[in-house]
Amino acid sequence: MAPKIATFPTEIEAAREQSRQRAIEPCDAVPPNVLRYKSGQEIRKGDRVRLHGNVAEIEAVFCDARRMWRGAVVVWDLVASARTVIPRTELDDYQGLRFVSRSSHEHY
Repeated sequence: MAPKIATFPTEIEAAREQSRQRAIEPCDAVPPNVLRYKSGQEIRKGDRVRLHGNVAEIEAVFCDARRMWRGAVVVWDLVASARTVIPRTELDDYQGLRFVSRSSHEHY
């Protein structure tokens, strides 16, 4: 028996919504899975940081306890014009990331 193919717009939208729900969720949507700097402060989008001594900014923070890698931080290095992705599993041992200050505006 062949699988049922969604033909109605509502079925297609329902399938898309299920797919979106399975996607990685931002950390602020999943409070128990907060990522932290070595100093213990919560990592937030927009934080000003030093990445290997360079001025940088936290571009995105993702958490997903259902996936094996369980989250990551995306850092935008303003000097090198490059992005660095630091998996959650490496945050505790990552020597090159240092918190400087919070963004003056909140990101939601």
